[in-house]
Amino acid sequence: MEKLGLGWKTLSARNPRLVMGSGKGYAADSVYRDAPAMDFPIQALTGLMSVTGFPDGPPVKCGAAITDFLGGIHLFGGIMAALHARGTTGRGDFVQIAMQDVTHHALASNISSFLLAPEGFADRAGNSQAVLKVAPYDLFPARDGQVAIMCLNDRHWDQLSRAMGRPDLAEDPELAEGPARCARRAEVDGWVAEWTTQHTRAEIFATLSDARVPGAPVRTLAEVVADEDMRARGMVHDLPHPDLGTIPVPGSPMEFARHDRVAPRPAPEAGADTACVLDALRQAGLSPLSEDRN
Repeated sequence: MEKLGLGWKTLSARNPRLVMGSGKGYAADSVYRDAPAMDFPIQALTGLMSVTGFPDGPPVKCGAAITDFLGGIHLFGGIMAALHARGTTGRGDFVQIAMQDVTHHALASNISSFLLAPEGFADRAGNSQAVLKVAPYDLFPARDGQVAIMCLNDRHWDQLSRAMGRPDLAEDPELAEGPARCARRAEVDGWVAEWTTQHTRAEIFATLSDARVPGAPVRTLAEVVADEDMRARGMVHDLPHPDLGTIPVPGSPMEFARHDRVAPRPAPEAGADTACVLDALRQAGLSPLSEDRN
């Protein structure tokens, strides 16, 4: 917009109520501002990759384009805050976010743990927990795949042990607190795995839910897009595609009490809206460029 002569200072001078948003890879005042920015290099520069993966392996990027979406979410929040403030002050604002900055913000727990104990900090912990001293916290084998189980507090451990049919573990004072279980993580994980290997993911998930222990099956994307609950709630829609028949498309995650959730629509064919747009321009008293050239 600056290159087009339509930057914030120019436009806000014409309309002080304007709320404008800018999302970039690196901040405008950053020394990296001219570097090409995409999700992958942002994950590398911010340290996100350094805390992803297993201790004996190299850094790994997050499977999702997480910094792209973190940037969009924060920009949306900033714009909504600016619009709300405008309702009081009557003045607009310029909201700027950088993917680098919002990713740094998301690493707050990791960074604070490192600053508190830099010598003993482990960058990567695989599927276990590097920041909190809790156990069990990992993936465990089931008869038909894997399940994620975490005992974030001692109550969870008590409930899990009894759900596994091991009240002796729940009543063992040497395992009552998280740090003690972490010191014996191999044993603790072994007891949990001994139980999970006897059951399917669905059976384990049901048992964990009944016991109020956080956990869930590890699912493939194929399983996710076929999830009947996700489809019933409007989070997955099958839209027609000219070449592929139908494709699954995510629905909006936002739900409002006073507004119905709007289902996604297929992208229009090239030129499908041309007549509508030209007609709107004519009604507004504007002459479309194509007609001027003709």
